[in-house]
Amino acid sequence: MQKDRLITEIVKHTQEFVRNPYGNYVIQYVLQLEDININIEIGKELLGSLIELGWQKYSSNVIEKCLELNSPEVTNLMVQEMLQAESYLDFLRD
Repeated sequence: MQKDRLITEIVKHTQEFVRNPYGNYVIQYVLQLEDININIEIGKELLGSLIELGWQKYSSNVIEKCLELNSPEVTNLMVQEMLQAESYLDFLRD
């Protein structure tokens, strides 16, 4: 199905989309489809760069949406990574 192939390609390029003023909306839209397997993949694509992405306006919106609409396992991994920030309280407020 075309839609599935398109979503697969979008997920592969999550890092690029979340940094873009318009592309971040694409990832948020895909997350809101609430396909847990896709949301897990997006969360995994974000892991490893959450602290950097969390300080950026566009990507921080995606992180919030991903935390809200993801599996407990991926959400826990994301939170653990964010707690590694030097000043995680400032990071979370931002």
